[in-house]
Amino acid sequence: MIISRRILTPILGKSDLVLNRAKSMQDIMTKHGAKARVARIVAGDLAGSIHLTASYENMEKGCKSFNEMSQDPSRVALMKERETDPGGHLIGPEVFRTIYGNISPEHNVIMMREYQLSRDNMSEAVQIFPEIDAILKDEDASFMAVVPLLATNMDRLIACYYFRDMTSMGEQIDRVGMSEEFQKIVVKASNAGTLISSRVLLNIWQIISN
Repeated sequence: MIISRRILTPILGKSDLVLNRAKSMQDIMTKHGAKARVARIVAGDLAGSIHLTASYENMEKGCKSFNEMSQDPSRVALMKERETDPGGHLIGPEVFRTIYGNISPEHNVIMMREYQLSRDNMSEAVQIFPEIDAILKDEDASFMAVVPLLATNMDRLIACYYFRDMTSMGEQIDRVGMSEEFQKIVVKASNAGTLISSRVLLNIWQIISN
């Protein structure tokens, strides 16, 4: 699966404007075949920013959608509006591919942990993922990992933990994340790469089918 990501950091006083534009962009993406999500980063790296993602079955479908979307009058108008009245700073679109797991649309909170690692260590990292799945198999949670295809920093791996809501996330971090079994996995991960940032996203809108 291919995932495009845009991170929008609002200028003070422009949060509602940025959020409304993100929703408009989500609608345009969905019109052209994407499964899209708008979330707010509520803690950690880039807290307060808006996170807009769109997923596609493969790169071909993602590129076809992007080409169609670029010619859509609604998208052209939205970009002109942004040029005339900027609402904040935009990072992206960046493009990632999944290397383990899948998006979990029924969960509204995502904790992302971003690692820096060499490609030589990628296979070592991937071998850890089934252990995480085994621990989470009886939990109301899900796990996915992605790596960049088109991004500023290519030496990254992002581990995504999906939770039902904030309360569920807190309870499972206390009970599962801090357990001896899970902490052993954390140590293994630190040997494969360096944890450089983390954040928590709270879903605002998502469209999962077309």
